[in-house]
Amino acid sequence: MKSISNYALFLAPVERYPFISIFLIALSLRLLLLAVGFVDYWGDAHHNLIMSKLTLENGFIYTDFKDRAVAWLPLYRYWGSLVLLLTGSYSLVVINIANTLIGALVASITAWIGAQLINPKTGLFSGLTAVIMPYMMVFSYTSMPEMLGALLLLGWFYGLYKNNHWLVVLCAALGALTREEITFLIGISTLFLLYFKNYKAVGYSISGLILGLGIWSWWAYLNSGNPLSWLLNRFQSTTSSTAFYADTGNFWVEYLLTPLSSLVQAFPLLLLFLWIRRPSLKNKTDRNHWILLAGFLVLTHWTFIFLAQFKIIAYPDPRMFILTIPFAIIWFFNVQNRGYFKEFVTKKVIFIFIGISLIQLVVPYYRQYSLQPRKEAGEWIKENVQGSDLIWSDLAVSIVESDRNPNWFISSDRLVPKSIRNTESEEDFIAYAIESKEISYITSYNAPFDYTQTLWPEIKGQQPFEWKGITFVPVFSYSPFEYREAGLHNFLRAQFESPLQTATVWKLYRN
Repeated sequence: MKSISNYALFLAPVERYPFISIFLIALSLRLLLLAVGFVDYWGDAHHNLIMSKLTLENGFIYTDFKDRAVAWLPLYRYWGSLVLLLTGSYSLVVINIANTLIGALVASITAWIGAQLINPKTGLFSGLTAVIMPYMMVFSYTSMPEMLGALLLLGWFYGLYKNNHWLVVLCAALGALTREEITFLIGISTLFLLYFKNYKAVGYSISGLILGLGIWSWWAYLNSGNPLSWLLNRFQSTTSSTAFYADTGNFWVEYLLTPLSSLVQAFPLLLLFLWIRRPSLKNKTDRNHWILLAGFLVLTHWTFIFLAQFKIIAYPDPRMFILTIPFAIIWFFNVQNRGYFKEFVTKKVIFIFIGISLIQLVVPYYRQYSLQPRKEAGEWIKENVQGSDLIWSDLAVSIVESDRNPNWFISSDRLVPKSIRNTESEEDFIAYAIESKEISYITSYNAPFDYTQTLWPEIKGQQPFEWKGITFVPVFSYSPFEYREAGLHNFLRAQFESPLQTATVWKLYRN
């Protein structure tokens, strides 16, 4: 009785002010993760920060230090530019704090929609689940566009439910400018809406997508002469990365076990479907087609990720499932309410299970060490390179960690146009560019986004070499961490850092 009373005591203030309470709890937990040392572990986050800064400095004209802005959807980077403008700070920490507001809002809106579609109590539990779901917390503070995409997808869905056509158009348009998967999900959902003869919803959804993609295609045309260059560039970037990381291991491990484990990491409640049953007749209720649409979004998205891994993505990661996790939570509690689980799968058991799943936070905490080689290169540049020295670098992490203005770096894409690559004149062109631009240093890291080791395989030997009258001398090298000392921390760090590549910095001397 005492535990039940404590349980009710906890829920009482939350039930009185459910959506504000959920927002504040979510915000507090996400800020707590930042305070205890959880930081971005995707190099993309650093790239996003650089694009936001350059876009702000370029009069809000979308800009990428790699001259490939046409490949990356713009809305999230503009959000970053706005944060930098309002705070006056060029910092990932500031962006991370701002993103926690989006994550907390997603949890609160999940509760709101759950309450509208099912009942207030279930909405409350849906929101609290979104609050403490491990990867919902992680991608609330990580500087990535997934959580903003989830917010816009929820807004589109809520607009449909409330028959608010302007909200449908706005969220569909903005969603199309945030994540490519949103265009796919909204587009394919129109088939579902057509089945239920909701023709207005179809029309406004498609109108929103056309508006968003139309703006983006028009911008691509102005910058490249091809209105579809954004799609071609994005596809090329993704498939080249997939090819780089392609493995020839066991088919079932790569294409079934790995994506399933990623899905369970993102949505651990999936394991509770092991206890599903056929409900008795008295538990059956009429199906609400909005609940069905939520389920349709979830299953379509997950199926798309499983199929995309064969050609489009290297392997599914928990981040790829985030867009539809709020819908999965609502859908899950609807299934639970209707009696499809064994009797012991109560809401209290569900929360105990989610609490246990928080142990997964060990993974993103230690994944931050995967960036350590590139971070160390940036720290070396910060301490040893003069402010006016120009550096050839494709490493966004090193650029951010150096605390130098991104304008003092030049990328391979900017220095070596694709029309020059793999031609007879490429080497002479690069040698002239290094001389004329007075490039002093080069950073290198064996990754699909870094062109230096393709140009100079000698870099892997980490010994001085000469090329076209230029002497390359290694001045910094950071090899991934090795497990030499006892202790759980060192062991876990080694698991996430040691399989990675060495980051190097080279000084260029003209002979």
